[in-house]
Amino acid sequence: MAKNSKKKTAVIVLGGGLQKKTDNGNHIYYPHQQVLERLDKAYELFLSNKVDYIITTGNYSKRTEIESTVCGPKTEAEVGRLYLLEKFKLERRKLTRSLNDWLLFENLSFDTLGNAWFTKKLCLEPNKIKSCTIVTSDFHMRRSKILFKWVLGPEYELKTISIPSDFEGKEKRIQLEKVFTRFINKWLIEKIPAGDDKAIDAFIKNEHIVYCLSERSQAFFEACLDTAAIKAGY
Repeated sequence: MAKNSKKKTAVIVLGGGLQKKTDNGNHIYYPHQQVLERLDKAYELFLSNKVDYIITTGNYSKRTEIESTVCGPKTEAEVGRLYLLEKFKLERRKLTRSLNDWLLFENLSFDTLGNAWFTKKLCLEPNKIKSCTIVTSDFHMRRSKILFKWVLGPEYELKTISIPSDFEGKEKRIQLEKVFTRFINKWLIEKIPAGDDKAIDAFIKNEHIVYCLSERSQAFFEACLDTAAIKAGY
């Protein structure tokens, strides 16, 4: 009889924007304030031995212009990872494992669906992690939970931690999230079974407007954003 092994666990920090700051005369990217709170929560979970891994996510938003004058990491995942590394150094935490062994990242995604897909393929599967906790802001949680459950499928255990937020325009953002969620439920969840990697991969490569790098898909992407923004105003 095989011995019972402890299920590997990870906290997944969803990206949410970059801000520029000056450090020793250099311009660098730093996590947006709402992301700092997500990263701090992940750090807390790791130190309290509630998770085995921290995973940071995200390339950058399609609506973000990355400046060439900025030094250092330029993706949300790598900027978040650097923030955690510096936090450990400042607090002089002693670890039994190398940082590279437990601080993972995916930096290929441009949206929440991509966060889930590339985290699964680049971080969870290679490390045989089956239990996850996603951390994101309250307004973003419903859509995130739906997408991660759909992408990961029934073999994964999924928990969530919602970080409270308060900012100008939050109500409009909540309405926008509802638009996106209705679209996801109608065109993805109802058509492709949860955890069907082959079908999800085909959708991302051939149909998802964020990842199909063609002039037509880019124009469609902009039109969808405009439409969603208009609907969110009502």
